[in-house]
Amino acid sequence: MKKPIVSIIVPAFNEEEHLLPTIAAIRKSIIFSKMPAELIVVDNNSEDSTLSVAKKLVDRVYSEKIRVIAAVRNTGAKYAKGKYLIFVDADTLVPRELVVDFVSAMEHGAVVVGCKVMPHPVNIFEKIVFKFFNLILRSSVLHGATFSGNAVGYTKKAFEKLKGFDEQRVASEDHDLSNRASRIGNAIFLNNVTVLTSNRRIANLGLLWVVMGWGKTTLFYLFGVRRKKYRITR
Repeated sequence: MKKPIVSIIVPAFNEEEHLLPTIAAIRKSIIFSKMPAELIVVDNNSEDSTLSVAKKLVDRVYSEKIRVIAAVRNTGAKYAKGKYLIFVDADTLVPRELVVDFVSAMEHGAVVVGCKVMPHPVNIFEKIVFKFFNLILRSSVLHGATFSGNAVGYTKKAFEKLKGFDEQRVASEDHDLSNRASRIGNAIFLNNVTVLTSNRRIANLGLLWVVMGWGKTTLFYLFGVRRKKYRITR
């Protein structure tokens, strides 16, 4: 295989249910792009069959024992060979245009690329809430990008310069890195790209709790407070 131009990194903890459709969608995006690419899964000490499933689906699998999402993503980036890095959550479905559009944005000068996020399945009210959420993500480029980690891209050069995700953060590590990246280069939000993420948080906790939780996390980040705990929903 040719040296990859882009590395797609999927952090995974107890994701045996979602991993197959996520990887299948990413594979379709890679094929559509016609680019040399590698697909990496980083297993975070899963207690189910995530690790064995991943080994059958992707190019390389690594393990990270530290139960912090920033550390899991950083492990994938450490071994990635691509010039561009795209991080996709294990419960998130990407459109076929994602790899092409993300890489194109970075080839044209962006150091960080974000896109819209929508739960799936979703009702009308939830859709309205997330449209507002995406509007906030989009407008953040005006004062320092705070993109969602569900699907986000970085040039490897910028990623390494910034020393990756802050492993002292159990939450808002995605906002933090995209914000730091936007200070050293261009941040692009792709309004034409939407990824579909599992609605399990809403189903398990309720929309109100999810919105309040994200609001609290965002406020902590804006005021420079590092959360010590973050509830993982599976």
